[in-house]
Amino acid sequence: MKKYIVVENNSFKPIELETVPLNIVLCEPDFNTWTNSYTLINSGVDVFWQDYYNDTRKKCLSVIYKNTVLLELNRVGNIQMVIDTLNKFNTISSVELKKRYEEAQKKEKSVLESEIRTLIMEKAALIKKMQVYEEIEQKGNEIKELLLKLKD
Repeated sequence: MKKYIVVENNSFKPIELETVPLNIVLCEPDFNTWTNSYTLINSGVDVFWQDYYNDTRKKCLSVIYKNTVLLELNRVGNIQMVIDTLNKFNTISSVELKKRYEEAQKKEKSVLESEIRTLIMEKAALIKKMQVYEEIEQKGNEIKELLLKLKD
């Protein structure tokens, strides 16, 4: 038997069945579930509960709004937690959704700014290394010229 989340009377509930129900919202990931998502019509939020192609992200619950991650939890085996998340974002007010969206964007911006700073430092280090390699190449050419003079 497989666990499913279904929608009935605008609310979500868990069921266990052998066959896939017609009113399915999500199924419980079984470590081979690569696509498993549901869009909440009331809020436009996408909810994913799926596995990824690596061992660290299994049964990952993600809530995404306008391509911005509002919530991401890994190894969510409790189906009630997923149902609570679905209900929460299905009934969320537009003001609360906008607030969460802006907070997520700020957090994402901070992460990106930090990554940019790291990349700038890595670039500077690589430029220094390239200068050393160019100097080595130049010295190698000078040595070749000197060796040619010795042969003459």
